[in-house]
Amino acid sequence: MFGVFLMIFGTLFVEASHTISKKVLSHRLVDAISLSFVNHLGFLGILFVQVLLFPDTFVFSMASVPTVIVRTLLEIIQAWLIIEALSKASRSTFGFLRVLTIPLLLVADIFLLSTNISMQQYLGIAVIILTSLWMFRHNGKDRKGMWVVLAGSLNAVITLSLYKYHIQYFNSVAGEQLVVGAGTMIGLFLIERFRYKRNPFSSLKEKIVLKEMAFLGTAAVMISYAYSFLAISVVTALNRALAIVWSVMFGHKYFHEDHFKEKIFGVLGFVIGIVLLSIPLHNAARDFMIILSRALVI
Repeated sequence: MFGVFLMIFGTLFVEASHTISKKVLSHRLVDAISLSFVNHLGFLGILFVQVLLFPDTFVFSMASVPTVIVRTLLEIIQAWLIIEALSKASRSTFGFLRVLTIPLLLVADIFLLSTNISMQQYLGIAVIILTSLWMFRHNGKDRKGMWVVLAGSLNAVITLSLYKYHIQYFNSVAGEQLVVGAGTMIGLFLIERFRYKRNPFSSLKEKIVLKEMAFLGTAAVMISYAYSFLAISVVTALNRALAIVWSVMFGHKYFHEDHFKEKIFGVLGFVIGIVLLSIPLHNAARDFMIILSRALVI
């Protein structure tokens, strides 16, 4: 249940961050790579403080180095893809195509990571996927930025699977994310500095960028730790569902205004999916029957 709470608040901060990112990029206050760089800077800053306060939370195994290098390279690509997707694709396209990662991660959970997933959680994932497809069915013609989002979604399957594998068998969350995050940040800095002749640190002069960095850095830490408690397919399903719930609550338009009733039914579908993923209903029913039987005895 703790992992679910981390996802609830983590996705709330992500939604706030993405809203600011869209504004920052559309007004060309910073470029995509610089924004991704400062986001990693905020994320690593929070983790670094955590390790300073609690040194035992940093565990890193040298046996993981080969696959950590692979993940770092893919994370550099992923960081660029996400920012490009936010700047080019509509929010509907962004949300719709990212749902495709859920069944692929479910396959990774079952066949690669040997994760135990209950029948109730399978049902929750299915409800979230079907609700997402139903909600976004009006946006099939919007193809702007589609290939960037699709590439990022498929790449995320690999990076998330590697991340879960590392924290399951080799490294702590802080150890894994600090090493990979530092490598990703260095890679982004070198690309920005020598390929585009720009200084990514200059974007820190914008106050709105600092706000965005704080939101996303906090969110990244919360969601990183959620993977310690939940399967990657469950975390991703919660991520997608909660992101849309927060978006509807805060007024983002995933579809036309005359589909208001669909928003309500869609949110209800996501809430049902989230409950199925989060709460063991068979235990809740059992506890209810025990309480009821005791009350009848009394």
